[in-house]
This record gives sequence, C-alpha cells and structure tokens, in this order.
Amino acid sequence: MLNQQYLKYLVIPVIGFAVAYFLTPVIILMAKRIGMIDMPNARRMHKTPTPRGGGLAIFAGLHLACAAIFFLPWYSFEIKLDFSWWIKFLSVSSIVVAIGFIDDKYGMKAWVKLLLQTVTALLAFYMGIRFNTITYVHLSVYLDCILTVIWFLAFMNAFNLIDGLDGLACGLGAIAAAGMAGFFLLQRQPGDTLVMLGMIGACLGFLRYNFAPARIFLGDSGSMFLGFTLAAVSLGASAKNTILTAVGIPLLAAGVPFFDTLLAVWRRLIIGDNHSGINGQNGSRFKVFDVDLYHLHHRLARSGASHSRVALILYALNAGLVVLGLIGTAINSQTMVLYLLTFFAISLAVVGHLARVELWYSAAAIMQGIRRPARKEIAVVLYPLLDVLFLSVAAMLTIRLMWGDIGLGMLKTKWVDGMPYMVGIPFIVIMFSRTYRRVWSRVRLSELGLLSMSAFLGCLIGVSIICLLENITRRNMIMAGFTFCSLSLIPIVGLRILPRMIQDMFYMLSSYYTPDTIRKVPVLVYGAGDNYMLFLRQAFTEDLKNMTERRIIKALLDDDTNLHGRFVHGHLVIGGINLLEEAVKEKEIKEIILTLNIPEESKALIAKVAQKYGVKVLRWRAELVTEL
Repeated sequence: MLNQQYLKYLVIPVIGFAVAYFLTPVIILMAKRIGMIDMPNARRMHKTPTPRGGGLAIFAGLHLACAAIFFLPWYSFEIKLDFSWWIKFLSVSSIVVAIGFIDDKYGMKAWVKLLLQTVTALLAFYMGIRFNTITYVHLSVYLDCILTVIWFLAFMNAFNLIDGLDGLACGLGAIAAAGMAGFFLLQRQPGDTLVMLGMIGACLGFLRYNFAPARIFLGDSGSMFLGFTLAAVSLGASAKNTILTAVGIPLLAAGVPFFDTLLAVWRRLIIGDNHSGINGQNGSRFKVFDVDLYHLHHRLARSGASHSRVALILYALNAGLVVLGLIGTAINSQTMVLYLLTFFAISLAVVGHLARVELWYSAAAIMQGIRRPARKEIAVVLYPLLDVLFLSVAAMLTIRLMWGDIGLGMLKTKWVDGMPYMVGIPFIVIMFSRTYRRVWSRVRLSELGLLSMSAFLGCLIGVSIICLLENITRRNMIMAGFTFCSLSLIPIVGLRILPRMIQDMFYMLSSYYTPDTIRKVPVLVYGAGDNYMLFLRQAFTEDLKNMTERRIIKALLDDDTNLHGRFVHGHLVIGGINLLEEAVKEKEIKEIILTLNIPEESKALIAKVAQKYGVKVLRWRAELVTEL
C-alpha cells in the first residue's frame, strides 16, 4: 500500500484534475446561457463562436486541491506556502478572477484592467505576498512595493497576451507550474510542490476541453489567474538568496509568455508609428494597449502549422527553458556559465527567427533618426564631452600600466598632473581638425581618415611629453604610446562611424528578417560600380518606408572580370552579362535593375531575356538634370 508520505503527491493533482474536468462542462452551459461568447473576427484565430470564462474551473480546481492539502488528515509536513498564505492567496486571487470574469462578460478598456490589476497587486503586497529581500539585501518598503507590483503585472499580462490560441496559455501554465514544482524539490521544499501539483492537475483537467479544437476558452479570468498564481507562489515559497532563485527560475518557467510580451511591448510602444496598419488600423498610432496579429502563435500559425502543432511547438520551447533553469539550479556556478551561454545562443536564434517584424520596424525607426542629424546644439556639446571622457579613461588606464601597482592616491595624482598633456593636447588637435563641425552620419572616408590622423597625432604628442617628463624607458614609452593611442582612437573614431555601422547592420538584417506581410521581390542588379553603392542607400531607405513590398537582391552582375567571385557591398558578383539568362531563371528574378550605361548589344540581350521570362527592367541613375 502506498505510504501516506507519498500519497498526497498523487491525491492533490487528482483532486485538481477532477474538479476542473467535471466543472468545465457546467461552465460551458452557463457561459452559453448568459451570452459570454467569444465571437470570431479579424483579430481572432477561431472560426466559430466559443464560450469563455473557463478560468473559473482552474480556479476551483486549484483552491479545492489547496483545501485538501490543509484539511485532509495528512501526517505533518513542512511547507512555506502554509494555511495563512493560502487564505491570503485565496482572497486576492478571487478578486483577480472576478475582474477577469467581468471583462469576459462585458468587456473592459485596457487601462481600466491594468488599473484593477495594479490594485490587486497592491493588495497582495499589503497582505505580505512580496519580495522582502533579494540576495540577502532587505528591500525598503517603497522599493519592495514597486518590484512586487511590477512582478504581478508582468506575470498576469504575460499569460493574458499569450492566450490567443486553443490550449496555449493553459498548457504553458501547466509547464510553468511543473518547473516551479521541480525547483521546490531541488530546494528541498517538497511540501510547496503540492500547490503546484494542484495547479498542474487543474490545468490538465481543463485542457481536455480547451485544446484544439477548443470547446471553451480560458478568458481573462483564467489567463490572469494563471499569471497571478505563478507570481504569488514564486514570492511565497522561493528562497530569495540569489538572483537566480528569486527572479530567474520563475521567469524561465514562464519564458515563452514573457518573451512574447517583451516583443509585443517593443512592437507597440518603442517602435512608434504604425506605417502598415499592423494592428488593422492604417495610419493609427501603434500603442501598447492596441491589439495585433503578431504574437508568437499568430506567426507560427501563418507559417502553415495547425493550431495544435503551434501549441505543441511552444510547449516544447517553454519546457526546454524549464529544464535549463532546473539544470542551472542543480549544478555549480562554473558550469552554470556554460548553460547561460547556451541559453544566450538559443535566444539569439529564436529572436532571429521570430522577431522579424520587430527587427524591420526597429530598422525603420533607427534609420529615420540617422537620416535626420542631431540638432546642432546637441552635437556641439555631446561630442566634445564624450571625447574628453574617452581621453580621460584612456589616460588613467595608460598611467596605471606605466607605473604598475601604485596606490589609488598616487594614481589619482599622476592622472590629474597628466591631464593637460594626455587630454588637453589631443583635444586641441582634434578640435582644430574641424571634427565638431561635421555631420558624422554623412561623411566621406577621407574625413574619418583626417580625424584618425589628428587624434593619433595629438595622443602621441601628449603621451610622449609625459614619458619625457617622467624619464620613462624607451620600451615603456613605446608601450604607453601604443596603449594610449589605441584606447583613445577606438572609441573616438568608433563613435563617429557608429551611425554608418548601424545603417549597414540593419540593411543586412532586413535582407533576412522581412515581415511575412511584406511581399519579397527578387531582383538582379547589373552594374557593381560607384552607382551601385548610391542605389543601395536609396533603395534601402525607400524599402523601409514601403510596407507592402521589398526588393531582395538575389544576383549581382558586372562585366569587370576583376570583380567576379568577389563581394561588393555585401553581395557576390556572380559574373558578367553572359550569365544574365541563367541567373534570371535560377533565382526566379522579377526585376532587372541597371545602375550603369550599357551598350546596345547588351540592351538587346536584356530586353530579350526580360520578354522571355516576363521580367520588368528598370534603370537607376544618379545624375544632374536640366535646370528649373
């Protein structure tokens, strides 16, 4: 017979499962009777009217499971999520479900719902469900309150935003609960796993009716309750002695909802103007409370995957994050670094695949700022201040290298004494090169070269004077000169070329991460000379404004044999005009763009190939035109 010590770990999830399983059909009938139906529209993924408010079943299943934890005659066991915590949690979570139920039935403006969520978070804080300490540091009341409110709002809205596909939020909630349960076991808190086991059971019982094709939706009453529960449990039971346990594990457990929320906030708030009607309202302001069809599940569904397959993919992704977090908890800190690096690499791959819309709009926003130079007043103050800062830091590091292990007081004295030479002289030379009168997003390479030579000359003179005054050996003088010039030139010149680097980086990224809604037009460019660079700049700027189609350069031709097989501005020159037909056919080219003047025989060949394959031919020119 199963020992009672282990029996409760089976009974509790079964109670949660049974309550949710048998109560859900009743809620379906009730929702239909009172008209709490989610109707299909352009912003919804379901095709038939579906009842909502299923969160009531999970709420009942979890709390009846909790009642079984505390009222059934178990042998005594240790638990941080004790009876007192449960009563507080029951009180506040009831308010959360009530708010969600009202929203499910009557609808609620986003800012009103956010305000009510904040009130419930404050109430939870008042009742003692809070951080208190992080990494052994006792938080002040005000800071603790702010962090607690943000914590609850983040979890509630993460699950609220991800709840747009049959079974998705419910399944992710169960996986997150499993992750938290595993964490409690590793932390030798087996009693606290019972609450999470009750939540797992309730989610699975409801998932029977919620998985595709869904007979009922969670609604805001369910998605908000799932997020609130995970936030409350993580604050009530987690050991808060490290950042990993206090913040990292719960965030990894709910990793997919949080990732989706971060993308949504970035997409709606930071990027700004909605040029393409991404939320279905052309020309409107893209605000954080607006809705859109670019959540993770929407994107995967548009790729051709069924609703159930999309849910399973995101289940697997979130489960992987949970496993990563549990491994990190169980191993030592040195090995944890490897897992964090792995997680970072995986995150980059996921972002690169799923965040195409955000990358595209980010490029448009940043490029708009680069094309519009900073105000003259800002440039006059900002560049000199940053240059002085770079020179000062380089001077301190160089002095530290020159004099070895000297005390802080001596280091400060020598640094102050050397400032007129190592900072003043280079700054004066840079200033006389007229560097502060240039618009650095619109400069020629020769101007960057002049800046580099001026900065190098000034730094060399300054450090040489210091070395002579201090009787530094020739070897140390060479080392000091190399160190100071390198540490100064890299940030000073790098600051000026940063806008162009950002421009080139986003041009490269936009070639790969184009939103699915933008039609991609494969083009062949003939002519890789000077005009080609000007064409790329103009084409990139126009493409970022055009939110309906984008030209993708698939082939580059030029008759200069010295360029064949080499990259020009990031594109490979595959050959000359003799490869035109082959390239058009193989790359499925839709447009041929000419960036140079071509002889008549080449025109005839291009016209023949264009007519044969139905390709449009365009000529791009950068030239003087007739006067006005």
